[in-house]
Amino acid sequence: YEIYRIGYPAVCCGNLPPGSCPGKPIPSAPEAYFDYRCHVPNQETKALGMDFPEDLRPFLEKIAGMTSSAIRAEYGMQWPKHSAMLKERASLLLEHGFEGAIDRVLAK
Repeated sequence: YEIYRIGYPAVCCGNLPPGSCPGKPIPSAPEAYFDYRCHVPNQETKALGMDFPEDLRPFLEKIAGMTSSAIRAEYGMQWPKHSAMLKERASLLLEHGFEGAIDRVLAK
């Protein structure tokens, strides 16, 4: 989670040139919104289902409605496969809920 919160160069800087570790923290990556541990409203069942926090659903809808290229450009993602995966996961969450999305991803 820390990688997504402040960026890869600030946490895992082994690939940076000598003397530049730790790297400069960057703004949160969009993946940070997916840390379900912060959002489970029903502590009794420990299930999230479709009961997303109010600010998460608009984010998921925005990402699901964008092209992978637009996601990559807006969030400064380096690799196309990452923006495609983010789009896919946002769509799965909206269609199947949290646990349903996990089931589908793990079944691949």
